[in-house]
Amino acid sequence: MTASRLLDAIALLPGCSGQQSDAPQAYTQTKLGKGLEEGHRETWVRLPRNQWPKQWEGMTDPVCPLILALYGHPLSGTYWENYYDEIVTQKCGFEKVVGWECLYVHRTLKVFLSVYVDDFKLAGETKNLSKAWKLMTDNKLILDPPEPLGQYLGCGQQPISLTREELDRRMEHIRPLYQSKGYGEKSSKPSGDRQTESGPVLRDTSDGSGKEKPLDVKSIRYDMESFFESCCERHLELTGKTDRDITPGKGFLFPGIDDHHLREEDWEKEGELAHISAKVLMKNLYGARTCRWDLLHSINTLAREVTKWNKHCDIRLHKLMCYIRGTLKHSLESFCGDHPEKLKLIVYCDADFAGDTRASKSTSGSYIALVGPNTFIPIASLCKKQTVVSHSSTESEIISMEIALRSEAIPILSFWDLVVDVFNPPKTSSGGG
Repeated sequence: MTASRLLDAIALLPGCSGQQSDAPQAYTQTKLGKGLEEGHRETWVRLPRNQWPKQWEGMTDPVCPLILALYGHPLSGTYWENYYDEIVTQKCGFEKVVGWECLYVHRTLKVFLSVYVDDFKLAGETKNLSKAWKLMTDNKLILDPPEPLGQYLGCGQQPISLTREELDRRMEHIRPLYQSKGYGEKSSKPSGDRQTESGPVLRDTSDGSGKEKPLDVKSIRYDMESFFESCCERHLELTGKTDRDITPGKGFLFPGIDDHHLREEDWEKEGELAHISAKVLMKNLYGARTCRWDLLHSINTLAREVTKWNKHCDIRLHKLMCYIRGTLKHSLESFCGDHPEKLKLIVYCDADFAGDTRASKSTSGSYIALVGPNTFIPIASLCKKQTVVSHSSTESEIISMEIALRSEAIPILSFWDLVVDVFNPPKTSSGGG
């Protein structure tokens, strides 16, 4: 998911866009044993009787060798990965991005590729996208015709428009962080900006003319409203409730309930919804990880209780579903009006000290975004219960910062350094004798 959002960020850059495509019947495009020929063992299969050739008539239990990496074979995914990886890297000129399993870069074409099973996502210079797709199909990778970025891994996206006033309002508290001394490796104000009453306005001089011109701001909104509607319907179906039961007159401002607001004696009382809790929570969790990060803490708190469900969990689940029902239109939005070298990574991390009153453990939370004078692109969010008991809020916050940096921020920063290097390579001075 992080890789997908990083490619969305590239698609929002000036002069860039993104496209996606599916590989039809992906696994069966390769043969069994691809990339693992030395240790490969033959596999023989039975065919349904209606698929028997005529010469099999009269046989008792005929079998035949399996040649293609059929869906269901435990190693078909590995063989397919080896197949497309060989085509992409050895025949098309892509390089693997270090530290990322599914990401590739083509430095000449200035495009980045993400592959998740049979879903291909390409982002980079608009003029080169068709060339990159042609490289792959010319080398016998079967792909559907590419389409503009839209529904991908269950999450849709659509372009939106932002007024200058709305952009300035959203950036009001971000620009001071971007411009503060000591943040980043260069000067406190990005070069090429000029200050106005509404904030810095970046100017584009990439055409080489030296004349300044306003840089367009591209923006998108992720869409999983219908997905969360189906989550609510699934909850009502499993609990036997009606839509009115989860549509309170006044909507909830938050999806969760703090432990200290719950009665102590109800921790040991078995909840009524234990048998359906996993079915409801796991469906919601996918949507939360994708574009509803405000739900992560509440869902994770309940998911840890699936095997020891109590009465408090019933109450929390009810409030969670009421909150989702009342906030179906909430989602993530991204906008970009700057070149990649102007963007920096902002990481916000925090912890709820001893938020779990029974175990006295804290929960780490972090929010990571790419920002610039006219850019805010959410990239990743993390919510994870800490494995140790912290002795102070400072200690719990240091733990939160460590996991945010190690597991998310450093890999993202490394990737974005590569993006800057690809789109704005360092100029080498020619030495004279």
